[in-house]
Amino acid sequence: MNNYYINNFEGNANIVGFQKIFSIIENDQKQKTENMETQQYKQNQSQRMLEQSSIILKQKSIFNQINYKVLYNNSKIGQIKSCQAHLHIVSLKSQKIQLKKKYQYLKNMRIQ
Repeated sequence: MNNYYINNFEGNANIVGFQKIFSIIENDQKQKTENMETQQYKQNQSQRMLEQSSIILKQKSIFNQINYKVLYNNSKIGQIKSCQAHLHIVSLKSQKIQLKKKYQYLKNMRIQ
């Protein structure tokens, strides 16, 4: 009878020992899984940050191209306005010359 209790006690002790070992292994596996998930999350996050940085750089490049085109167009508009002003001045000068000629003509007609 004592032998039964001793064997039963040893069996229970072995079961408890195995449960502790499995618990340690399971906790270790959970920790490794969590570490891998954390590492994967950090990698994904850094990848997203790189993608966002790339998008921002592309947007800045496009914005700079647009700014350049706007400045270029503004300079062309300025050149056109300058040409228009020059043509207007030339036109006014030619009108002035024509008016002087008419004035001289009328003055000469009056004298005769």
